[in-house]
Amino acid sequence: MCLIISLHNKVYICDILKDCVGALDGTHVPCVPPRETAELYRNRKGYFSLNVLAVCSFDMRFTYMLSGWEGSAHDARVLASALDHPRKRFPVPPPGKSEKRLYVHLHIIQKLHLACKC
Repeated sequence: MCLIISLHNKVYICDILKDCVGALDGTHVPCVPPRETAELYRNRKGYFSLNVLAVCSFDMRFTYMLSGWEGSAHDARVLASALDHPRKRFPVPPPGKSEKRLYVHLHIIQKLHLACKC
């Protein structure tokens, strides 16, 4: 596996995540929900939000975003939704690499960034 780290305008490659094609994470965007279903939008931190899934390539470009899920929806549920519905056009791995885990959660990158010796 390979991890690409940009530090002081230099790019370093660590042989940790070599088959990864990008990183993904979820974030909560504050919102004003409809009154009828307001509580569905209350997230675990207590405020109303939309749960947004974002995927980026290692050259820091967004390749996918999915918004619209209520704040109470778990990140895994949002990701499963993106994977289960072809019309949502979740980016698929290149041919021949689909059997491997090719996206890494940003939280893992942050931890590896601290531990990687490049």
